[in-house]
Parts: sequence; C-alpha cells; structure tokens
Amino acid sequence: MKPALGIPALAMWFFVAAAASLPMPALAAPPGGTLTTIEYQQFGRWIADDAAYGKKQNQKYAAAACRALGSSTALLQTSHSACEADLGVLEDLKWSSLGEQACSQASTTTTTTGTTTDPSVAGLTSTELQELVCLRPVFQYTIRTFSTLYAKDTAARGAGLARGLTGTCLNTVVATVRELRDEQVLDATQRRVLAADRLLTKVENGAVAPGAVNGAAIKADVQAFNDAYRKFRSDRTPAKLSSCSHQ
Repeated sequence: MKPALGIPALAMWFFVAAAASLPMPALAAPPGGTLTTIEYQQFGRWIADDAAYGKKQNQKYAAAACRALGSSTALLQTSHSACEADLGVLEDLKWSSLGEQACSQASTTTTTTGTTTDPSVAGLTSTELQELVCLRPVFQYTIRTFSTLYAKDTAARGAGLARGLTGTCLNTVVATVRELRDEQVLDATQRRVLAADRLLTKVENGAVAPGAVNGAAIKADVQAFNDAYRKFRSDRTPAKLSSCSHQ
C-alpha cells in the first residue's frame, strides 16, 4: 500500500493548488510604436519571401511569405489574413489573364449569331461584345477577391495603428492609404463592369433592347479597371523594416 498523504505533503498540495488558482500576470505589451521580437523576425521573413516572389514570380514564395507571418499577435494575425487575400488576388488574376487571352483569341477567330454580337449596341463592336460575354465568368469569379483584400488590408492597418505604428514602419508592415484607395477603385470599377454584364445578359435574353446598353460607358469602365489594376501593382511601397523600433 502507498502511505497515506502526510501533513507536510498535504500542506504542500494546498499551497500549489492555491497558487495555481491565482490569475497569471499578463505579459507586458511592447511600448507604443514598437514591434515585438517575434513580430520583427516574422515580418523580416515575410519581406524576404515576398522579394523572392517578385524576382522569380514563383507562387511558392508568395505562399511562404504568408506562412512566415503566423498569427501569434493581432498584428501578425491580421497581416497574415491580408497576405492570404493578396495571394488569392494573384492566383485569380493569373487565371483571369489566361481567360482574357482565350476570349480575345476566340472573339477574333469565331463567329456567333444573336444579339450578343449585334453591332447596333452603341459604342461596342461585335468583337468587343463577344469578348465581354466570354469574360463573364472571369469577372464574376474575381470580384470576391478585391472586396476581400480591401477588408483584410483595412483590418491589418487598423491593427498597426492600434499599436501606435506610424510613418515608414506602418507602411512597411501593412497596406498604405494609397494602396487601400487603389483596392477600393478596383472593387468599384469591377462592380460596374459586372452590372453592365448583367444588362448584356438581358439583351441576350431579349428582355432589353440593344439600344439600352451604353457601350461607351462599358468600355470606359473596363479601361478604368485595367488602369486601376496597373496602379495597384505599381503603388507597392518599398519595404524598410529597419524603420521599425523593436524589442
């Protein structure tokens, strides 16, 4: 038989149990405007992997950049979510680019009949109409990515601001105000193109006369989207993690 619990052992058990029941002191938060050691290290890995993607255009580096961030703090967690959303944009645009090439080729090598190629739609040629109809699945699929990216980047910037980050450091680890504005424009212009596409669908179905379609406005919206995307990619702020104070 094991010996009964003695008085000294019982006293020690009571002491340990009482100590375990006491609330643990909270870990000290870093000073305002300062990254933790882990944050500084993981943002450094993120920047390195992102630079590797920029040079080699290999998707595995973009995915590695997101994994490098982790989620151990609110700032890292929201930045990781934003990175994943950006990765989704890259993936979707890769496939949409292939779709655009295929639709462009199809519109110049095939002939269709019906209102979708009716040149009476003001401002749009038969070929342009055919290409827009072909691109319909692309726009319907990718529209989710830009609205998601804007929401995730906004949350990450909010987390950075809440930590007191400012200036170059803030713009290194999260999206800049200019980048957020570009994302808003991308989302808005793509929604307008989709609205026009829905109108074209009604034309196809005979529910709306071709004359009700403003082809010039549709072309302007498509061009605005393309311009916004080029600006979105060119407005990326160079990373300068050395500007961030850290523990």
